[in-house]
Formats: sequence, structure tokens, C-alpha cells
Amino acid sequence: TEYKNLGFDIQDYPESYRQYVNEITLPLHTLLTDDDVNYVTETMKGILQGLNIINKIEPHDIVFKHIFDTDHDDIRAIYSIIKDCGEKMFLEDGLLHWADPLPIEAIREMCLNESAYLALYEGLPVAFFSVSSKPSIYFEPRGKAEYINRIAVSPELWRKGIGTRCMKEIESLAKKNNSEKIQSIVYAKSSVAKS
Repeated sequence: TEYKNLGFDIQDYPESYRQYVNEITLPLHTLLTDDDVNYVTETMKGILQGLNIINKIEPHDIVFKHIFDTDHDDIRAIYSIIKDCGEKMFLEDGLLHWADPLPIEAIREMCLNESAYLALYEGLPVAFFSVSSKPSIYFEPRGKAEYINRIAVSPELWRKGIGTRCMKEIESLAKKNNSEKIQSIVYAKSSVAKS
């Protein structure tokens, strides 16, 4: 803050900025009590154990749950995943899909009008996707198809193969529905994107 007040911009110092965004500052001062220290320590241990779980995720450990408009807790989980994604797109293995922010009511309506699935790892929600057999205005119908409308993966789990696992589940659903193909929208920003 002091350097900022002197007119410096951290963006002009990419190495310092990279250090800053990867830094964790723990509470540390002379007035910390033993209870405070124990609280900080236990909290940090919990975070690291959570990261260990994330690093252990294997795509075959993911299970999928069909979500309905009355599944309030699961709808809140979908909302949380989308909110964490912000307006970012999800990119993995050449697939680039919108993870656009949606209010809870829109998610509930999506679950009513489309097939929505929540991906779970050890009971925890890690991703979701929605598909439909009816094309929206964004799709040009080409035979009997399964249309992917959204895929979103919790940001801390990107590049863990979960998106690919979602695609395999969509392929499985398409086969069950006797769809001839899967259609979606991918974007030119992905040089290896395939439709």
C-alpha cells in the first residue's frame, strides 16, 4: 500500500506481482495468544488437507447426479460453482464452454427444462453440466443430437481431467438417448477446439 501511495503500479513489476499472487500471509504479531496460534495452525492444516484431496482426484472417481428443480441444496451447489467461475470460460482438452453467471432461479428453470447433472467427488460437488435434446437459438439442428448448453468446473479443479470426464458422461447419455451426435458451441480462442 505504501508503494502504491507513492505512485508505483505492481503491474509494472511482473516478477513481484507473480510473487504477490502466490503468497499466503498468516496472522503474525506479538499479541497473538496460544489459542490464536492453535486456531491459525489448525485452519492451515485443514486447507492443506483439502488441497491434498483435490490433488488426489482421479476422473474415474467422479460420479454424476441428475438434478431436478426441487433439489435445492444441489441447485445452490451449481450456483456456487458458476459463481466461482465468474464470467470465465472453461477450457480443457480443446473444449471451451460458457460458464456464465446465472441467478438461482435461472438454474432452477434450467434443471426443469434441461437435463442438469452435478459431478461429485466423495460427495462434494466439483462440476456440473446441462444438456438438452432440443436445440436453442444458438444451435443449428443437424439430426438427432444431444446439445451441451453449459459445463462448469470449480476453478481450483481446472486441468484435473474433470471436464473430460463430464464429456464422457455426456457421450454415455447421448448413446442412451440414441442421439446421432453431440453438438455444442466452442470458441475460436481455442485453437484446437472441435465441434
